[in-house]
Amino acid sequence: MMNYEIPARTGAVSGPYEVLCPLPLYAASSPTQFRLAASPHGFSVLIEAVYLVFPFFKERPPKGRVFEDDCLEFFIRPQSSKDSFFPAPFYYCWEINAGGSLLEYRAGIGEEGRRIIGSGGGEAICDGSGALPGIEPVHGILRDTVAGSLISFEYDWKSKAAYTVKIDEPNKLWLLDLFIPWADFGLDEAPHGEVWYFTVNRIEVPSQEMGGKANGKAEGKPGLACLHEGMTEPLFHQPNLFPPINIR
Repeated sequence: MMNYEIPARTGAVSGPYEVLCPLPLYAASSPTQFRLAASPHGFSVLIEAVYLVFPFFKERPPKGRVFEDDCLEFFIRPQSSKDSFFPAPFYYCWEINAGGSLLEYRAGIGEEGRRIIGSGGGEAICDGSGALPGIEPVHGILRDTVAGSLISFEYDWKSKAAYTVKIDEPNKLWLLDLFIPWADFGLDEAPHGEVWYFTVNRIEVPSQEMGGKANGKAEGKPGLACLHEGMTEPLFHQPNLFPPINIR
């Protein structure tokens, strides 16, 4: 990939990383790299995405369907407790399109995760009607099975994160700077010494150059990239595949 360097940050956990795929059978995603950093106040994610075609997005409300646009995603799964290195049965998600619209939510894993995020005992696949296809903004809790695991998406969860999105047209770069306070995870301070789990995903809507229509209505397959190793299809919500990161 082109060697666009991401500035170093104080307390950097590691990086820069690259999202190396695209997934097999999907259009080649443009180069994407990112850096993670922990501080006393929160967790920073800086993503730098090269684009070949100007990013496609719609103006959307908070909790909009940003995954239908060119979109960058960051998911992170905490350690279950200070004394246990096992991952928690839930994770947190931020999806932000190229126009700066945000969809944030928690996701419970299995029945334990479903109980923790308070999805109730409903038997229906969709406990929150606002999570149905085409509804915007999304709300409520959507239950789904991903790669054989029950995932409960709690769309009403709200983050205190701050972020900026910048499109650098001369250099064909799309930059996302996301800061997540520890309070989003119910913490008063950095969880030093813990092992958490995370992933970074990217969605590129097809364009004329990618086999679709210029207005972003897809014909053919989108560009999809993911940090997970061994991915063959866009099942980004596979928390058992999230790589570990040490919080220093």
